[in-house]
Amino acid sequence: MNRRSRFTAPGRLFLVLLAALAIEGQARVAEVLSRHLPAEPIVRRSDLLREQTKEIALMLDTTRAIRDALDPELGWRYKAGYSTSTDHLNAQGLRALHVYDSLPRPGVLRVAVFGDSFAYGNEVEDDNTWCSIVESTTNDIEVLNYGVGGYGLDQAFLRFQREGMKLRPDVVIIVFVPDDPPRVLNVYRRFMSAREWPLSKPRFALQRDGTLQLIPNPLPSRDALVELMRHPEEVRSLGSRDAWYSPTVYENPLYDHLATVRVASTVWRWFDRGFLDPNRLIRNGVFNEQSPAFPLEVAIITRFAAVVRGRGVTPIILLLPDKRSVKSVHDGNETVYEPLRSTLVRRGLTVWDGIDAFRSTEMSVDRLFAPYLHYSALGNGVLAQWLRQKLEPLGDARRTSWRSAMRATQSSGG
Repeated sequence: MNRRSRFTAPGRLFLVLLAALAIEGQARVAEVLSRHLPAEPIVRRSDLLREQTKEIALMLDTTRAIRDALDPELGWRYKAGYSTSTDHLNAQGLRALHVYDSLPRPGVLRVAVFGDSFAYGNEVEDDNTWCSIVESTTNDIEVLNYGVGGYGLDQAFLRFQREGMKLRPDVVIIVFVPDDPPRVLNVYRRFMSAREWPLSKPRFALQRDGTLQLIPNPLPSRDALVELMRHPEEVRSLGSRDAWYSPTVYENPLYDHLATVRVASTVWRWFDRGFLDPNRLIRNGVFNEQSPAFPLEVAIITRFAAVVRGRGVTPIILLLPDKRSVKSVHDGNETVYEPLRSTLVRRGLTVWDGIDAFRSTEMSVDRLFAPYLHYSALGNGVLAQWLRQKLEPLGDARRTSWRSAMRATQSSGG
């Protein structure tokens, strides 16, 4: 009996080790396969940090002609005067082939647009952005494009506060896209995805009394990025301010050594964030109002609109649907952002839902979007036609007000 037990224990241990090796081998295969899938690749922490250092060096290389420039306050911005065959930024830092006068011409409605790459018009040439199309198809409306790729509405708000009134707009369009909620909880883009540049950003924290507290950009200077190159593991210090930071990835000592840990933790994060976490971003196909991002998003948009209104300018919240939302509505369902739209309307804000531009179009959804899921030239055209019809009454009111002011001035002998 004892002899049998002594034989069985090593045998069982051998089987356990064999099973562990088999699981580790399968995990390594899964890890390799993940690099060839659209989803986030699974990589070691050491590789993440090495790639981080490499990309910081590329960002800081002043010999490279790139559109992005570091900004101490906003995190990054687009370089004024940047130019390619398809993209032009004027001397004012706006996407345009011309420079705008400091004041709009009499009777002209000047609209300033703040947002991300959907505002900027990624994947189409200058003349095919919806901002440019609206401006070029009427003599009475100017559209100033302040869009910057990757921006959250927190950054767009801060940019408006810094420079949004310099060119005296009559209307400010605040562009929301479904990608925005994750961004307002983020300070370091590579925490959201290892495919992102190592860019940092400011964010707001929502206080118990409903006010917003600004958390400044944690890497505000070139020197800060150089220091991160020297000590890449110090990126962990940014994690406490970022909802997408994973302690397992950046702190677990086994993460670098066992593919099983890497694969298991990745699958768990995906499953938890997509299905289990009651505070996940999306639940039942729409934004989850219990998610920390939802009240923060509402607070940022509400505050943004209030500040615009306080400057004597009309704020408009423009909700731009992504491909998923357009498909959903064409299938008879609602957009992923419907709870946000309803909440903003209940708060008395002026909300224009861009889904209305695409709701009745007979074009296939695929034709409305470019390969990387921004609007195609056709999609921009559909949106621009709808927006022009929405803006024209504001322009008419602006011209009526201007004429009345002129008559009052003339009658008073001014």
